[in-house]
Amino acid sequence: MIAFVASGYGLNTGHHFRVALLSETFPRLQKPLAVLSGVLEALFDALLLMAGAMQAYGAFQQDLRSDTLLQVPQVWPMLAFPIGGLAILLQGLSHILVPPPVRKVLR
Repeated sequence: MIAFVASGYGLNTGHHFRVALLSETFPRLQKPLAVLSGVLEALFDALLLMAGAMQAYGAFQQDLRSDTLLQVPQVWPMLAFPIGGLAILLQGLSHILVPPPVRKVLR
């Protein structure tokens, strides 16, 4: 749950997995590749947001509860998916609107 909620912050600060082969090979493509990355992030996370919301709503409708003594409603832990999807979606949209600055490549 913490990983999904913190994923938007990780994308914002650059503390995530990134492959920079194309942008380092072709420095002129850094900005278009950053916008493309933002579009792909936004599309993936819109799907994650919708699927997670449908899953949490299904757990709420069926009144699913854990098999423990407390019988916690499963809708609460399942909310991590749509919340994390929303955080990454917003970060992807920010990468589309304001692409990260072009980094100089040292050779």
